[in-house]
Amino acid sequence: MFSAEKILTGNKKWNLEKWKETFKINETFANNLLRVIEDPVECIFFLDDLINGFKKLSASAKKEVRMSLIRIQIACSINTPSNPAKATKQIFVSEVLEKLFFGSNLLSSEEEKLIESKKID
Repeated sequence: MFSAEKILTGNKKWNLEKWKETFKINETFANNLLRVIEDPVECIFFLDDLINGFKKLSASAKKEVRMSLIRIQIACSINTPSNPAKATKQIFVSEVLEKLFFGSNLLSSEEEKLIESKKID
C-alpha cells in the first residue's frame, strides 16, 4: 500500500509540499490533515484546527481535499493492509472529516442511492 502522503496527494511522485503548493492549501491545515490520516487517534485533538483551516480554503482547494479524503477511503478499503484496525480507523476519520467539511459523504450517499434503487426493483 502507498503511504498516506502519496494517497492524500493523489500522485505517486508528489510529496505534501508539492500538493500544498499546487492546490494552494495552507501548510498547517495540510500537515494536520496528514497527521490525523496517519494516526487517526490524533483526530480528536485537531478537529477545531482542521475545521477552521478548511473554512479558509478556496473552492478548488476544498474540492481537492474532498478528493483526497475519498482516495483515503478507497485505498484503505481495497488494499489488504498490514494493520486492518488502523485502516478501519483511517476510513472512519476520513468519512467523519468529509461529513464535517461537506455535510455528507459522497461515496456513502452514492452507495445509499444504489441500495435504495435495488429495493424498488
